[in-house]
Amino acid sequence: MPLDDYTRKVVEWRRRGFLHTYEFVKMLTPRVGNGIPRGEWTVGDSMNTAVGQGEVLVTPLQLANTYATFANGGIGDQDLKRMHLLAPRFPLHILLATHPNGEFLAKVPVTIRDQQGNTVFEISDAGPLLYVNLPDGHYQITATVAGMAQTRNITLHSHAAREVDFYWPQAAA
Repeated sequence: MPLDDYTRKVVEWRRRGFLHTYEFVKMLTPRVGNGIPRGEWTVGDSMNTAVGQGEVLVTPLQLANTYATFANGGIGDQDLKRMHLLAPRFPLHILLATHPNGEFLAKVPVTIRDQQGNTVFEISDAGPLLYVNLPDGHYQITATVAGMAQTRNITLHSHAAREVDFYWPQAAA
């Protein structure tokens, strides 16, 4: 399986909140040398993938940590705890909420552009917490609720996480 396919599956795995390697290994589709689906996982497939053998010479956890570009969620106590545990892994922390009461917002489209105006990250259903892994640099973040767009210009540095809060009037939410 090409690395890009693995990467897409890892990002989906992280988005869904799977935190156990076993669940991740189950969701990958095993393939024979020519890329034709072979069917269900065997114990050998799981062991090969878990120890970094076979088609990709890294473990699923190494792959997830390398290619996980974002964490999104925070609705409910368990999800909020999960997001707080993941926070140290990401240099950009975005909060989406209403003002003045601070109720969380979800399903918010967010776009991040680099200094040249290229879209480097885009999600259609962010929130209420969105953590993004980006290299150091200058970025423009745009989030939109009920047709009301807000933009923030930020600079990321690897030595410290950057908190960016977006608040909309309660009537807009």
